[in-house]
Amino acid sequence: MTQNKERERCRNHAYRLLARRDHSCFELRAKLLAKGHGVDVTDDVIGELTEKRYLNDDAYCKRFAAARVDRMKLGPARIEQDLSRKGFAPELIADTITELFRDDADEMDIALKAAAKKLAGLRYDMKKETVKQKIYSYLARRGFSAEVSRAIALDRLDILMTETWDQRP
Repeated sequence: MTQNKERERCRNHAYRLLARRDHSCFELRAKLLAKGHGVDVTDDVIGELTEKRYLNDDAYCKRFAAARVDRMKLGPARIEQDLSRKGFAPELIADTITELFRDDADEMDIALKAAAKKLAGLRYDMKKETVKQKIYSYLARRGFSAEVSRAIALDRLDILMTETWDQRP
């Protein structure tokens, strides 16, 4: 196959992938290489798509992270892990997390919402110590710092339980 035809095939495949959802350069490169496109052709196509702004790691990284925080109520550590898996540059990840979690209050607000959601699914008759353990573990798994998880599980749990469980039908 000629170089131009291979480049066209690779470009069309990239367009089809990007039509479904956004990809990081790392993800798109891996998918194109897995389909058997050559390294040089793949890198050329990714460079072309980046130049045309069809691929924009900065914008995608910020959108992806913001969506994870808004929909899933994830903390900074989990967001960092997810962004690393997508192949974003460490500097971009650090900037994105700094932008999303400007101070401890932002992380605390998101963690409170996550804890309230978890608490709503727990049974009324559970011991308070068990509820504390479950909330702390849940927040830690979601990527919130130990300080924030501990503060909510120990200091704010009574208020949260009153607010959440009083609203149940």
